[in-house]
Amino acid sequence: FDDEINLELQRHALMTANTIYLSEATAGKLPIFAEGVGKVSIDSTDTQITDSGNTNQKIQYVTIPADSSEIKVYDTDDTTLLKTIKVNNVCEPKYTPLKVTFINKYGAFQDLWFFKKSTESFDVTDEKFKRNTIENSTVTYPKYGGQEERYNTNARKSISLNTGFINEDSNSTIEELFLSENVWIRQDSSTLPIVPKSKSLTLKTSVNDKLANYSIDFEFAFNKINNVR
Repeated sequence: FDDEINLELQRHALMTANTIYLSEATAGKLPIFAEGVGKVSIDSTDTQITDSGNTNQKIQYVTIPADSSEIKVYDTDDTTLLKTIKVNNVCEPKYTPLKVTFINKYGAFQDLWFFKKSTESFDVTDEKFKRNTIENSTVTYPKYGGQEERYNTNARKSISLNTGFINEDSNSTIEELFLSENVWIRQDSSTLPIVPKSKSLTLKTSVNDKLANYSIDFEFAFNKINNVR
């Protein structure tokens, strides 16, 4: 709403924040709009961007080499600097960093790493009925046979993630994650769909909070017992 009608979104780096956090010794991806970018320079190493005119390559993803520090995005003239992005490589010796990918406000895939404590839980749903356990031939019932029996049992798993300390420039990334309709997590060598379970969040600033760590709850977008139809 506050961008008013027919906003022309930025036509170069397809992310709002000017900061990227990556797990140490891990490469990343930078989404760019090929029509508006001539080259991307990562630590003084240039990558030329070509636009064939086809719609299926308008959004491209430039590889960010592991342990990079700075990205500069240039206009099609290769000289006009459009955006500078700082890359922070985070060493996390205790926890296993987890990568969440979402479709941001520009329609591009964007990664957000959660470096600190993660906690998994699940909620079970079921129904019950009372059954007849009497054996007619002997007019007895076994004590090991329960009168109540479960059916339609299933479960939905959730995961709570913590970003670790990030600067307030990343607030826009957190907002877009909350508003995204398509989110995935990379876990145990699999890419799994998740849904933000948290419905409210207080954005943190350096003035009020100095260091910001966001704790966000997600729900896996599928049932534990497979009932795909």
